[in-house]
Amino acid sequence: HVPLLLAEKPEVALTVGYGTGTTSGSMLLYDIKVHAVEIEKKIIEAAPLFSNVNYASYADPDLDIVLDDARNYIATTYQKFSVIVTDVTNLKYKRNPYLYTQEYFEIMRDALSADGVAAAWLPVGGLSFNDLRTLIATFDSVFPQTTAWYFTQFPTHFIILVGTPEPTRVNLAELGERMITVERDLRSLSVDNVYELASMLLLGESDIDSLVDGAPIHTDNRPILEYSDMDLYNVTDVAPNLGRLIEFQQEDLLAYFVGGERGLAELEVYFDLYTGHYLDYVQLYEKQRID
Repeated sequence: HVPLLLAEKPEVALTVGYGTGTTSGSMLLYDIKVHAVEIEKKIIEAAPLFSNVNYASYADPDLDIVLDDARNYIATTYQKFSVIVTDVTNLKYKRNPYLYTQEYFEIMRDALSADGVAAAWLPVGGLSFNDLRTLIATFDSVFPQTTAWYFTQFPTHFIILVGTPEPTRVNLAELGERMITVERDLRSLSVDNVYELASMLLLGESDIDSLVDGAPIHTDNRPILEYSDMDLYNVTDVAPNLGRLIEFQQEDLLAYFVGGERGLAELEVYFDLYTGHYLDYVQLYEKQRID
């Protein structure tokens, strides 16, 4: 939802990795054309098993399911996309880091429309903070207007990087209007108002720049993420890396939003609330680890 809600009048979206079809189903709620590229045929055959969460996206005429390698498809299609989301997060298993190299993100960028928005899900648990910095640095090297978003309503192991063609500025009133179309789906995720969604912004563009300063880049010719930190394979808790990310939260995140004085004051309350929750979570983890 985040990249589609930030995009200006999206027309065609692409999700990399069909999976259960849930992302495709949510994208289709925006009344747009959706492409989903999936490499494994059995995944597509299993889609009806998840019809209670994917809105039967596999049967929607506005969905084009492409059985192909994602890099090959994006590099060869003539279609330009308003939004591209890479949602294949098996990085800790070292299965698909080629979908997170600088060259891959360049392929994504070239397939976007002039005002297109790129997004990538990144695991926060199961990899070292240095690897996480490398992932973010690699995305940011191609999409310099990068922000990081973290789902606040219940614990999740992922952040979402969003790359926009211009500096991110979100009009709260317009965002609220766009959310009406997908209100039911958002409520199923316990997102009940515009402030809850807006407060998912975790790191601003300058925060990201500080975070990735000096970090190595993951490339096709130097695929460092394929060979690093296998000892963290079974580490799933996100608290250590989340705590390190929060240390880089130095910007005034309210500056990324436009709205009336009352609305911005309400959003500030939500930012403070969720930042407090993050810190409580990290501190509880540290206490349990020490005990």
